[in-house]
Amino acid sequence: MSLPILTSTDFTGIFAIPQNRFTGDEIDAYIDVNEPIWIKKILSDKALIDIKKSTIPDKWQTLIDGVTWENSDDDEKVLTGLKDWLKYIIYVEYMRDDFRRSISGRRSDDSENSESLSTNENAAYTEKIYNLAVIMYHDEILPYLNEFQTIVTDIDGSVDNGDGTYTIQTSSTFLMDSGDTVTIDNVDYAISNIVDDTSFDINPGVIGMTFSGDYTYHPYKELNKPILKTIFY
Repeated sequence: MSLPILTSTDFTGIFAIPQNRFTGDEIDAYIDVNEPIWIKKILSDKALIDIKKSTIPDKWQTLIDGVTWENSDDDEKVLTGLKDWLKYIIYVEYMRDDFRRSISGRRSDDSENSESLSTNENAAYTEKIYNLAVIMYHDEILPYLNEFQTIVTDIDGSVDNGDGTYTIQTSSTFLMDSGDTVTIDNVDYAISNIVDDTSFDINPGVIGMTFSGDYTYHPYKELNKPILKTIFY
């Protein structure tokens, strides 16, 4: 999955946008503008560049899709996913612009003859959706990013491949992608040839080395991670 993460068909239920005023193509165009803005805002320019790729690195795809994970206290946590979070936040941005255009907002039911909700009702409903987005961001997304900002994992063994490369044996390759960097004994190495939860290769360029102890990996370093406030209107 690359951008856009959402499409107009994702906006149903509590996120329903009346289709008699905006076509699906217009909603998709609005998504195209706002998704990158918010990805850059909470993550970084580098994250946006990675997410735009045709093949997204695992760390970003996992963040987009959501995952069940354990924190350092072995408590099980749920990350609903960036895709669902963007649905909340883009709905709010969309409806806010709708108010500014002085066009009626969310309708009281889905029929074409339904009456539009009042401006105050629209504002209150949209504020509720925004506040839910803020809660999800602080309760799910930030804790996940902070937990896996730095990962330290034991090295189970190493194999000298005889050509200057080494296979590092490990029980976990969670969030790793080829080309990323691990640190072993204060030296950074690019990784390649990842075998899920088994091993990865590094290339010091010399033979006769051994590796033990642990390695450090930073899947989510140098992110913006702003503090979002529930005050909107």
